[in-house]
Amino acid sequence: MIRNNTVVYNTNYGVHSANGTAYASITNGIFWGNVGGQLSNCTASYSCIQNGTTDNNNINTDPCFADDANDNYHIDPNSPCIDKGNTSLITDPNETDIDGEPRVVDGDSNGTVIVDMGADEFYHSPADFDGNNIVDFYDYAILANAWRTAAGEPNYNEVCDLADNNSIDYNDLALFCEDWLWQAGWLQQIDEGWLMGKGAGGDGGLIEGDSALSVSAESVEQPVEQTEELGPVDMASAMLCIEGLVDWLDELWTSGELIGWTEQEYLEFRQAIQSSQP
Repeated sequence: MIRNNTVVYNTNYGVHSANGTAYASITNGIFWGNVGGQLSNCTASYSCIQNGTTDNNNINTDPCFADDANDNYHIDPNSPCIDKGNTSLITDPNETDIDGEPRVVDGDSNGTVIVDMGADEFYHSPADFDGNNIVDFYDYAILANAWRTAAGEPNYNEVCDLADNNSIDYNDLALFCEDWLWQAGWLQQIDEGWLMGKGAGGDGGLIEGDSALSVSAESVEQPVEQTEELGPVDMASAMLCIEGLVDWLDELWTSGELIGWTEQEYLEFRQAIQSSQP
């Protein structure tokens, strides 16, 4: 089983079948830039294959890597690989992609959840309220300004209603916390796990180059510019909410509702909220 892999820029083939068997289990992949050819003695389905045919639900258009010149093989928002895979092969609802993000999401926002081709599942956090590709205190201030409001009330902000219950409440805060400090994968430098083919095979991974282990893959944080400053009213509202949100965060932790959090993560987030007061 070879599925949800990104195999790129090898000096020989991307995938070669030594005994000539046409493996039908090669699917949901991206095979691009491999000098000797993308596939040798084998076929694939629901995959992006350079110079390939469009049989078996394959495509042959540029996968739109974020920055392949610098080994960043996340797919960007314009990738034709988004929502083009075979979702029926994803049997584990908790399966994740190479970044640990949900494996199957509605990447093109058309209302239908379909898996992407390749090792990276395109995901944009709904908690990124200001659209700057990172969930940070600018987003937190927007949530704080709308806190405990309901549809139709002043300061109610529909984008903050992550739980879609027409009210900005604990449910939205819990979902916001799940994506705290999320950053868009297409803005990040590739990590060492990708270059080593982490998760290759059935779990999905990436294999890059014949000398992948010698490639330096330093993680680089991209600077994020904030073009809009909070106005006096918004800042005052955020400041008033901070103390209350710390108390409510403590309640969520005590009740066990912050599922998946370690005590250290909870304490660090709590401290970050307290230190954000203007």
